[in-house]
Amino acid sequence: MLRDPARVLASYEKKREQPDLSDIGLAQQVNLFDQIQTQATVAPLVIDSADFLQQPGAYLQRLCDYVGVPFSSRMLSWPAGKRDSDGVWAEHWYNQVWASTGFKQSRVAELKLAPHLQEVYDEAQPLYERLFAYRVQIG
Repeated sequence: MLRDPARVLASYEKKREQPDLSDIGLAQQVNLFDQIQTQATVAPLVIDSADFLQQPGAYLQRLCDYVGVPFSSRMLSWPAGKRDSDGVWAEHWYNQVWASTGFKQSRVAELKLAPHLQEVYDEAQPLYERLFAYRVQIG
């Protein structure tokens, strides 16, 4: 799953004032992608979150097919609230997840990053573009 680094940084900044490239995980994703691409017999599946949120059912179906899990329309909605599987970081990151009951597109059409995040964005953008070129597109 891939997400525009501007959106990642804008979100991450709410929890940590000065995130760096290693905080947002994009370099790690590229590293994993490269490892999988050289070692696996099937290409890694790359899904961009913006595409996913436009057609969550279609992208979940594609993901399920890729990993060999049956798709169910029940995957598209859930009850609000905490879950036993949330993990130790949930209190810091999951407030919006706990309030949600399904997938929704982002309300912010265009972001303006704070100046102190621009350097990290400039480092992240080529990595994002590299993976974005491999993304699955549906319809």
